[in-house]
Amino acid sequence: MEVTHKSSRFVPRLIHGAACGAAICALLGMIEAGLLLIDHEYHRDFGLLSRVLWPNIKLGAILGLLAAVSAPLFSTRKDRKFPGLQIGLLVFGLLAALQLGLHLNSDWPQRSMWAFLLMLVIQQTARLLATTRLGWMTAPFFTPLANGCTLLICVLLSGVAWFIPEFSALQASTKKLSIEAAHNLQVELDQVIHHQAKAPQHLLVFNLLNGDSARFGYSGYARSTTPGIDLLANEGVIVRELKSAETQRLNFGKLALQLNANGWQTQAISFGGGTGTNLSAIANCFRRFNLLDNLSMQNGTMAARVWRKLSGLPRPKASREQLVNHQLRPFNAAQAKQRRLFSYIELSHALEPLSPPDQLANQFMPEGLNAQSAFSTPANVEAQRSLQDAEFLAMDQVIASVVAALSDADFLEDTLVVICGSQVSNGDFATPLVMRNPRKLSAAKVISIPGASANDLPSFLLNLITE
Repeated sequence: MEVTHKSSRFVPRLIHGAACGAAICALLGMIEAGLLLIDHEYHRDFGLLSRVLWPNIKLGAILGLLAAVSAPLFSTRKDRKFPGLQIGLLVFGLLAALQLGLHLNSDWPQRSMWAFLLMLVIQQTARLLATTRLGWMTAPFFTPLANGCTLLICVLLSGVAWFIPEFSALQASTKKLSIEAAHNLQVELDQVIHHQAKAPQHLLVFNLLNGDSARFGYSGYARSTTPGIDLLANEGVIVRELKSAETQRLNFGKLALQLNANGWQTQAISFGGGTGTNLSAIANCFRRFNLLDNLSMQNGTMAARVWRKLSGLPRPKASREQLVNHQLRPFNAAQAKQRRLFSYIELSHALEPLSPPDQLANQFMPEGLNAQSAFSTPANVEAQRSLQDAEFLAMDQVIASVVAALSDADFLEDTLVVICGSQVSNGDFATPLVMRNPRKLSAAKVISIPGASANDLPSFLLNLITE
C-alpha cells in the first residue's frame, strides 16, 4: 500500500514539474525575445516570439522533470508543503547552471562540476529566502493552475505575434549629404563620366570593412585574392589613393535617407561574421535591413544554444546562396513596382575573428602550417596573413556570385556597381574603389586622386545617379 501511495504522488509531481519548468522557460524565453526585438530596433520581426516559444517549452519541461525527480534530495519536509515553489527554485538553479556551462571554455567535466556547484548554491540560497514571508507569498505563482495560465498566455501572445508583419523603423534625420563635398571626386572623375547618358536605374554598393586595396589583384598583389573584383575593375573605373574614412559608412546611411525621400527602395545587408561593426548607426536609414549572419535571431537565444550543444551542431552560418537570394528579391520587387533600388552590402570578413570558409582556409597556407597556427602562442604571422588572404578571397566570391546572379537576371547593365572599403579599426591602408556601369562610365580606366577622402564617395554617387 505504501509503495502504491508513493507512486500515486510521484506521477502528479512529474506532471507538475514539467508544467512548472515549461511555464518558467516559456516566460523567460518571451522576455529574452522581447529584449532581442528592442536591441534589433532596425529590423523587428515579432514572429520571433513564436519561434523561441517551443524550444523553451521543451527545455523547460525537461528541466522541470529533473527538478521534480531531484527535489527531495535538496529540500526538507517543511519545504515540501510547497512543492511548486521547491520545483521552481530548482528550475532556476538548473537554468543558471546551464548558462554557466554555455559560457565556460573549459572541458565538459570541469563545466559540469562548476555548473552543479552553482546550481546547488543558487538553489539553497533561494530555498532559505523562500522560508521568509516574501518567499511563501510567491508560492501561489508556482501552482499547477498558475503554470497552466502562464503557458496559455505565452501561447496566445506568440500566436498574435506570428501575424504581426516585419517592419523596419526608418531613422528620422534632417542631416543630408552635401553635393559640394564631393567636388574633388567630381572634377577628377569628370573625364570618365558620360554626362549625356541616362543615369543607371539601380545602385549596388559593396562596402568591404577594413578592405585594404593593397591586397587586391589589380594593385599587383602576388596572391590571387580578388579575381572577380579584378574582372569588374577591367570593365570599369579604378580610383587610387583615396584616404580611408570611418564616417563613410554613416554617409551611406544619409544617402539611403535621401533616396528614401526620392521614392527609391533601399535595403542593407550585413554579411561575413565579423564583429564590432556598429550596425545600428546606419541600419535605421534603410527601408529594410538584414543581419544575414543572424537570419533567425532565435539562434542566439539560450534554448537554441542548449539544443545545439546537446546535438553537437555548430551555429548556422549564412551562405552565399542566401545572400544572392536576398539580393535578387528586392531587384525583382523594384522592377515590378517600377521603382529604383539602392542596395548596400556590408562585408565584414576582414574583421576579427578571422574564420574563412573551410574550403578556403588553407587556400594560401604555406606547407607545414594550418589555420590553428594563426592562433597559437606566439601566433604565426605567415599563417595569419594567409587567413586574411582567404577572407579576401571569400569576399571576392560573394561579390562575384551576386554580380553573376544580377547578370543572369538582366539587371547588371542597368546597375551602377560600386566596390569600396571603410576603415573601422586601427590601421593605415588605402581604400579600394571600383565602379562599373558601361553606359555611364568609361571602361578600363585608372585614376589617382591624391588627398581625396572616401568620406565624399556617397555624395559623389548621389550626384552620379541623379544627374
